[in-house]
Amino acid sequence: MSGFVVAFEGAPILVIVDTNILMEDPLLRDRKWNAAEAAISAGRLRLVLPELARREAIGGFQRSHDEKIRQVKAVLRKSSSRAKNAADALIQTYETEKAGYESILDARIQAIGIEVAPLPDIDHADLTQRAIDRIPPFNETGGGYRDSLIWLTALEQVEDHPFDDLTILSKDSIFGKKKRVLEEESRRETGASVVVVGSLAAMEFPGEYEPGEFGLSVLDLTVADIVEQIAHALVGLDISRWSPPGPDHAQVEQVGRVDVQADTIKVKKRYGESVYEISADGIADIDATVLLIFDGPGEEPEISQMSARWDLSFRWRGATVGERTRLESSGTLEVFGVEERRQPYR
Repeated sequence: MSGFVVAFEGAPILVIVDTNILMEDPLLRDRKWNAAEAAISAGRLRLVLPELARREAIGGFQRSHDEKIRQVKAVLRKSSSRAKNAADALIQTYETEKAGYESILDARIQAIGIEVAPLPDIDHADLTQRAIDRIPPFNETGGGYRDSLIWLTALEQVEDHPFDDLTILSKDSIFGKKKRVLEEESRRETGASVVVVGSLAAMEFPGEYEPGEFGLSVLDLTVADIVEQIAHALVGLDISRWSPPGPDHAQVEQVGRVDVQADTIKVKKRYGESVYEISADGIADIDATVLLIFDGPGEEPEISQMSARWDLSFRWRGATVGERTRLESSGTLEVFGVEERRQPYR
C-alpha cells in the first residue's frame, strides 16, 4: 500500500529512503528534493538514508554504467572507424561518471540535508533467526536480508528520536504487502505507526502544498486535456521492468485509447507558488516494441524484435505552467503493470 503523507504543523516527520528511490534519480535532481530541503531547513522533516541504501545506490549506478560500456564495446566490433571514435568518447564519459558518482551523490545528500544512518546494531544470530522465522521484511522463502537491514535501521531512528509516525519511502512491494505486520512490530517496539509511500512523486513533504481542496474547474482544464498529455507521455516510454517474463526490453510504440478514472483525479497547489499539480490513475491501450537479446558466451549478441499489445495501468502526474489553462509537457508516468489486451482498440 502506498499513499500521501499529510503535511501538518508541529513535530517533524521521519522519512526513511530506500535504495530504489535513489536508483530512479541517481543525481537527486527531481523538484521533490528541493521541497524536502526546504522542509528539513524549516525543521519539519528528518529525511534519513540508511548507509546500506547509500552503498547499494553507488553499486547499482556503477553496475549500470559497466553494462552500458559492455554494450558499446559489443557494437564496436562491427562499427566504422568514425563510429569507433564516437564510441570511445562515450565509453570515456561513462567511465568518468562511474568514477565520480560517489562524491557527487554525497555532495547532493549533504546539500539537501539528508542524514545517513549507520548499519543497524543487531547481532548476526538475531538477524538469522528473523530469516528462519520469516519475520518481515524477510519473505516466505527467507529472502529479504537487505530489506530487513533497511527496516531495522528505520526502527532505530524512531527509537533514537521519538516519532509518532514512521514513513518508508520505497518502491519495494514487500513493505506495502507486509505493512500490517511491520506496523505491529513498530508499535510494539517504538509506539510509532507506519506509512509506506511507493514513489518520490507520491510523497508529500510537510509544507510542500497549500491546504484546501481544488478541482479541475479551478484550472479551467478538462479530463480531455489530461488524456492528451498522458498519450503524449506514453509514446516511447520504456516499460521493460513491468513487462511479462521473457522480453529484455519493451517500449511503447503506439497509443490507442486512454481511460482516466475521474474519481482518482487530485489537484494540489504548491505552497507559495501559482503552480498546481494534478495526478490521475487510468488504463491505456498500447502497442509495444519488444526486444529479445541472445548473448551467449563467445558469441555475437543477436536481437529479435516483435510487437505486443497490452493494457497498461498507470498513474500520471503533471503540473500547470504559466496560465492555469496549460499543462507542462514534462509530466511523469508511474506504471503499475501490463496485461494482454483482451479487446482491440475502441
